[in-house]
Amino acid sequence: MISIAESAFACGVASGVYGKKTESGTCTPNPVYAYIGRHIAGEHCYEMDKTVAEIAGGYRPLPTEGDFMDPYTGPLLVTYPS
Repeated sequence: MISIAESAFACGVASGVYGKKTESGTCTPNPVYAYIGRHIAGEHCYEMDKTVAEIAGGYRPLPTEGDFMDPYTGPLLVTYPS
């Protein structure tokens, strides 16, 4: 996850460093590095989400209203919120 975040950050820095100064005095970032950084961040955000969920123990389904109304599980869900 760190390598993905740092790669996207490095592309952002590179797009600023290799940017061009316009006549009005503003800096236009280098589009190649900007798009590469956007691609890295956009493609790999789902991988990072899966990795975080895997570290946390997986995705947990939320209890439904029927679970709260059930005479056995209802009091347990109120006592031990998920």
